[in-house]
Amino acid sequence: MESKQRTELLVNATARTQQLLSKDAPFSFDTVSIYGRHEFRDIYDKPMTKGDSSWYMDQVLCSMLLTDYREKNKNLKISERGRPMRLDRVAGIGYWNRDAFSQFGDAHLIHDTILEEHNWKIFNKLLKALFNESLVNMFNDYHRQYMIKEKKV
Repeated sequence: MESKQRTELLVNATARTQQLLSKDAPFSFDTVSIYGRHEFRDIYDKPMTKGDSSWYMDQVLCSMLLTDYREKNKNLKISERGRPMRLDRVAGIGYWNRDAFSQFGDAHLIHDTILEEHNWKIFNKLLKALFNESLVNMFNDYHRQYMIKEKKV
């Protein structure tokens, strides 16, 4: 809500875009897509290959939004984890099926198969360890919306 991207998007916003960017709009796949398309233009909708120009879009966008937020909220503290172990996708989804994640300082997520229902349930354990209930609910709602859109394609 406080980002430079949102301000830029509102300049030439259609009625639909204004609705998705309103303070009352729920967090949704459509809203995230607006930001992604705005920032990355035609790269956003192209197929992605590991290491290409679109590979780090999500990280770049999150960093931009966090930077904007930190500029306006000087009291925000970000705790960096100094734990050396990595929760890695190469270990398989069974390795992720645990109740505690405190020994990990990094996670390299499973790609497409993380969206499968069984894997998403296991992934939720990590989400619950990292975020509060309302954010986990938002992630799950986003996942549901994405899966509905994928079935239509």
